[in-house]
Amino acid sequence: ILLYFVLVKYGFLDTVTLAGENVLDHGNEGILVIGTDYHILYHNKKIDELFGDVPHDIDLRAHELLGVILAGKTKALTLNERVYEFVLEPLKDSGVEQGKMLWIHDATEHYESMERVREIATKDPLTKLYNRIHYQDLIEKYLRWNDRGTFVMIDMDDFKKVNDQYGHQVGDDVLNLFADILKGYTEQQILACRMGGDEFSFFIKNETDEKVLGPMIQKMMEDYQKLLSSHGYEKYTS
Repeated sequence: ILLYFVLVKYGFLDTVTLAGENVLDHGNEGILVIGTDYHILYHNKKIDELFGDVPHDIDLRAHELLGVILAGKTKALTLNERVYEFVLEPLKDSGVEQGKMLWIHDATEHYESMERVREIATKDPLTKLYNRIHYQDLIEKYLRWNDRGTFVMIDMDDFKKVNDQYGHQVGDDVLNLFADILKGYTEQQILACRMGGDEFSFFIKNETDEKVLGPMIQKMMEDYQKLLSSHGYEKYTS
């Protein structure tokens, strides 16, 4: 309200300068006010932190980042390893638009919270592979548009003996190392899931040829044995 009053008072003609220590320079939000010619009328220090020293005499639609925001092509950007959301509002006097105000809000914690919720809903908590429900959903979506692929089921023999003899921490490590093998493939190649316990499944996209599948799965097993050995776990499994 204060900023709007000042802008109206000065007719949106000049850069707005607030005397003394401007309270708007000490918040976490970026504030940018532009005229109808898309030149800067006012900005607080947060804008400088995010976009550097932007000249006041340029059309901001030509700016690499601000131009994208002003064109409405994005509602969020990652800047300086933080996620920012944007709200662009018209500034009007007697019903006539005199410029625009861009609010930039640090939404990093919100996005991190949403990512944690998404991970809890879709991932196995130990291995971070997909859980069974989400795995099934992904395959169903894939098969709506594609008609080729191969399911592979993996069940570790005598895994209970590893837990009983060496403890659950070692058992968890053994499971995670196999998960790491599966994570080495992109989602364009496979979808991978921990079904539960020592059971895994993965779906190889767009491939049904046994001459291709056999060597691929054999390499996975060989790579897994090498990984176990490199971690000192070769004696726990065979």
